[in-house]
Amino acid sequence: MEDLIFATEGSVEFDWAVVIVNWNNWPDTLEAIEGALHMEGPLPHIVLVDNCSTDESVERIKQWARGELCVIPGSRDNLISQNIIPPRHCDIKLFCVPDDYPYFENVGKAGIYLFVSSANNGFSSANNLAFKFARKVLKCKWFWMLNNDAVPRRNTFQALLRATSSPSAPDIFGTAVMEYYSPEIVQSCGGLFNFIIGRPSHYLDGSEEAFLDKQPDWVKTTYPQGASMVVNTTFIDEYGYMDERLFMYYDELCWIVMRGKPYECEIYTKARTYHKGSATSGFDQSLSKRNPLMDYYLSRNRILVGRLIGPTFGILYFSATLYGLAKRGITGNFGLLWASLQGMLHGFLGRGGMR
Repeated sequence: MEDLIFATEGSVEFDWAVVIVNWNNWPDTLEAIEGALHMEGPLPHIVLVDNCSTDESVERIKQWARGELCVIPGSRDNLISQNIIPPRHCDIKLFCVPDDYPYFENVGKAGIYLFVSSANNGFSSANNLAFKFARKVLKCKWFWMLNNDAVPRRNTFQALLRATSSPSAPDIFGTAVMEYYSPEIVQSCGGLFNFIIGRPSHYLDGSEEAFLDKQPDWVKTTYPQGASMVVNTTFIDEYGYMDERLFMYYDELCWIVMRGKPYECEIYTKARTYHKGSATSGFDQSLSKRNPLMDYYLSRNRILVGRLIGPTFGILYFSATLYGLAKRGITGNFGLLWASLQGMLHGFLGRGGMR
């Protein structure tokens, strides 16, 4: 096992692990890690899974760990850059861990544990790998899923520790997510899902932060946004790990559905994270800019989640997808039409995994 020395300082919060998944996007991933290392208070472990990248991500991460590569923020806004620079310098280790990791003992201080996956089995699979390792080896009880294109505020981890200090703290919850390039604007305060047509939306999307400040500490939505969500071992033990059939998209909603009715989740508004928004996957709300592969997963997984809710909902979402197909046909976007049609049929047949 190779281990490298790199940056940070302070006490350690052994119960926690920040889980980050990288795929062909090492600049954003390193920015997310720097943000995690800049947080105030005790440091959680960081478990990083590289999902079989082909862009030299692993070597770039090692270069950064050796101090040979510097992270440059993607925004010059001080609200962003202050969470990333100056670089941290101290004596925490980066452990490069194989898939069949040995059960080595905790080294007694915070660390980054890097998995280099031999195959891209999807976002859910990568997170599950990190959860299992953090539980078995690091003995963590809380897992903070942080998108690799997200940067936490300096006080975010302290806010999460306050949120979970009560015995009545929820076993799964989300944080408020702010726009990375417009950091005073809310991207979401959790997700809402219309169960009739199977359409998701973001709660408080586009609101000013001043409005968010007036909200209660906890608000209820349907599901947490995966860019920044927290789950503990109690939830996983009772409802299972993430559904790897989905590969990507609808993972968070699926977890809430697995828990059963009422389909709702709490969001802690005092913990906030900046998110670029689908920088790795290439998702875009505009059909003219959307990647066909992403359209496939969106169409398929909506139906798979509907089937999980109940047979009626699977049929309902299958029907709703027909409207989307017509829209793509009318606009002449036949690449998306074919991808969405395949996704719809595979969802109806219950086919999951990588396309």
